[in-house]
Amino acid sequence: MESVFPQRKTGVNMEFKAIHEGILHWSWEKDGPTSASVRSSDIEVSCTGGKVSLHCRRKNVPLATLEWKPPFLRIHPHQPENAYGLGQEFLGGPHGDWLGRQRSPGNKYGNSLNIFQGGSNGNTQLPVLYVRTQESCFAIFLDQPRAQRWDLREKDMWVVETKAERLPIYVFSGNSLADLRKKYLSLTGRAPVPPRKMFGFWISEWGYENWSQLEEKIRTLEENKFPLDGAYLDLQWFGGITENSPHSQMGSLAWDKKNFPNAKEKIAELRRRGVGVIPIEESYIAAALPEHAKLAERGFLVRNREGGSPAYLQETPWWGLGGMIDWTQPEGAKHWHNWKRAPLVDDGVLGHWTDLGEPEIFDPSASYYAGNHEDIHNLYNFYWCQSISESYKRHRNRRRPFILSRSGAPGIQRFGVALWSGDIAAKLESLEAHFQAQMHVMMSGIDYYGSDGGGFYREEAPRDTYPEVYTQWFANSCAIDIPLRVHC
Repeated sequence: MESVFPQRKTGVNMEFKAIHEGILHWSWEKDGPTSASVRSSDIEVSCTGGKVSLHCRRKNVPLATLEWKPPFLRIHPHQPENAYGLGQEFLGGPHGDWLGRQRSPGNKYGNSLNIFQGGSNGNTQLPVLYVRTQESCFAIFLDQPRAQRWDLREKDMWVVETKAERLPIYVFSGNSLADLRKKYLSLTGRAPVPPRKMFGFWISEWGYENWSQLEEKIRTLEENKFPLDGAYLDLQWFGGITENSPHSQMGSLAWDKKNFPNAKEKIAELRRRGVGVIPIEESYIAAALPEHAKLAERGFLVRNREGGSPAYLQETPWWGLGGMIDWTQPEGAKHWHNWKRAPLVDDGVLGHWTDLGEPEIFDPSASYYAGNHEDIHNLYNFYWCQSISESYKRHRNRRRPFILSRSGAPGIQRFGVALWSGDIAAKLESLEAHFQAQMHVMMSGIDYYGSDGGGFYREEAPRDTYPEVYTQWFANSCAIDIPLRVHC
């Protein structure tokens, strides 16, 4: 399956196409025709005077009328009852319906972390909207990566704002919301079932300083008869970070041999005991590392638009100072996997924890192999995870990849990606909102979704209430989160 956002070739001049039954496509151009139409056995799309009408042939009822006058797409739905999808944004409240609400991008470029209930939660743009009307149902997928704002506060007119210069659109009709989702996945790709151990209980925290500290956690869980399946290792595994310094270890992506010696042997021993290991990785490379120099020499880092030197990130230096891998450069992505990630797979790690991939820190004026930041921002994590999946195939790894990610784009699920909700606050209100976000994310094609079980910001919960918060969170995560992973 070709990736939807980066590679799909769009039509010109509003050329309507029937993909297959119940899926129609056109690319909206500023100077498109004033009349055109196409139909399948289930749905008809027609254009008159620049307005596009959607009609359900199966039930002979109108669905919606669309009109694009950049930067606004106006949608007039016919008797809408519910609206779902659109990826991940935390709003809270007693219901999970987008009808009557506004879906906002995380920042001017799209994906980011946003403050919610004292935490910092994911805002992930997956622009497919499922609509249930009084008589039928349909879905609209806007196949373009620039930031989008969906305003569904008025029942009879919705407005989508985006700076897209071309607007590729897919529309779906079907008998149910589940039928619509099936058709959306036929277009963007289905998620492979994760390795069996990913359905078990995993632990993580920020972070285990050495193997001995991890062993102590494992010991107490075993004593209390918890069926542990694995542990995630945060950034201490490669030596940690040095704030505001080019001499940080961020980007080394190699075992800290002092605190995590003999990694291959240790991972094998843990695995014999039923405990898997997944390490974290980020896309940032501290400037004083030899890795930065080698990537810069080969042109594999995000570059300054003028001069072509590596962009130097220093605005939010909690991780250090340096550059950023350009995952849109295919040869660079392959090189990094061969050099750094493949040895970890050989060591026996069971998956990959990709962090900060919104991207969290970036230079908006920088240049990428595949374009400028405005067009790449929401695709950055997509390209990253795609490079892992393709490298597994290239290396003929028998085990399918598993990737825990904090951000993404439509179609990322087919690379073996599970999404987690970010640095969420340890409050029951945050847990409630997590359920709603999970529903919309899964409607948007991401089958596997979870949280920092028990919350990331535990100081947000009063000390005397936290045991109850944790107990309820853990119980709910056991039921619905994949992976089930506590982070405390």
